[in-house]
Amino acid sequence: MSHYMSTIVAISTLILLSSSHTSAFNITVLLGRYPDFSDFNKLLTETELALAINRRSSITVLAVANDKLGGIKGKPVDVLKRILSNHVILDYYDVLKLNKLETRKKTMMTTLYQASGVADDLQGFLYVVQRIDGSFVFGSAMEGASLNCKLDGSVASQPYNISVLSVSGVIIAPGMDSSYSSATAKAPQAQATGPAVQAPVESPEVAPTADSPTTGSPAPSPARDAAEAPADGPVADAPADGPVADAPVDGPVAGPAEGPAADDEAETPASTAGKQNISSITLFIAAVVTAFFICH
Repeated sequence: MSHYMSTIVAISTLILLSSSHTSAFNITVLLGRYPDFSDFNKLLTETELALAINRRSSITVLAVANDKLGGIKGKPVDVLKRILSNHVILDYYDVLKLNKLETRKKTMMTTLYQASGVADDLQGFLYVVQRIDGSFVFGSAMEGASLNCKLDGSVASQPYNISVLSVSGVIIAPGMDSSYSSATAKAPQAQATGPAVQAPVESPEVAPTADSPTTGSPAPSPARDAAEAPADGPVADAPADGPVADAPVDGPVAGPAEGPAADDEAETPASTAGKQNISSITLFIAAVVTAFFICH
């Protein structure tokens, strides 16, 4: 009889031990009662996240209604799994517990994606904040991520095992989704167009200054221009016909002191050379006349 009783006790112990490893809930069955979350429920099954959720003893699922899933349903399974595993918080939070959080203070929550061991930086963490008006917003804990996923309400709960909360959209941590990475890559392209503002530096406005009569007037003085005009051809007519010829006399162009100094330096070799030529011719003629008289 004692042997019989010991067998009963052993079997009962094994049943208790096995039941302790059995999940107290089934997320697929739980969400199956709410048609508005049928697509979300299906994605949990396709990504095998439902099995991972059911193995937990205390968990919170941020469920997204069918009409708020956006375009994530068309993404690859591995991307979907990363995104949706960030909607599974490794602790129990119902509305009552959330209301105990300090107002306007960020509370960090660990997600199933962090437990996967492949998360970078703070990708596997979420922030939740209670606003002054009593509403709650969720968002990625990554730097620069926005807290714009609102809590819509509670869907179902089994205290202190599982809580399913409805949120206003999908939370995608920066760098987790390929489409997010391509969006952030556009920032350098916007900066690449920045050098366009340097275009005025390459403007050909510098070239006209070489041809401009105002800028070039200090180097060649009006007197020198007049002297060289016959050699240049038609250019000599411009000072004679237009008011430009009067400008050096009346205008400020003749006023600068640099003009006459440059002109004097420029004319001195010419006048000297002319005088030397006249002297040479005079001496030559005198020599010829002298030789003529000597011969006769």
